[in-house]
Amino acid sequence: MVQPLKEGGADVTVKLVGAPFTCDLSDCRVKATTDDGKQHEWKGRMATNDDGIAIAPSQGAYDAIRDAKSVKVDLVVDGKEKTAPFQFNVEGLNLKG
Repeated sequence: MVQPLKEGGADVTVKLVGAPFTCDLSDCRVKATTDDGKQHEWKGRMATNDDGIAIAPSQGAYDAIRDAKSVKVDLVVDGKEKTAPFQFNVEGLNLKG
């Protein structure tokens, strides 16, 4: 989920409905790979309803997503050590920047 901000940039929240994230409330890490092969690691905070990780604009997630055609995100869910990769096709989204 990308939420544009009035002052420019955007808040990015990685949401996963129905499967709780496993991380410290204020130290959640999201690993992602954009279609150009670059790997990213963003640090965020658990959303109040436990189904999302909010990534602050300073982490650069919005810039990576805006410039990509697809983003593969690796997450640890349900208290398991194994990560679950999810791919999001973001090409053509109207991400103003």
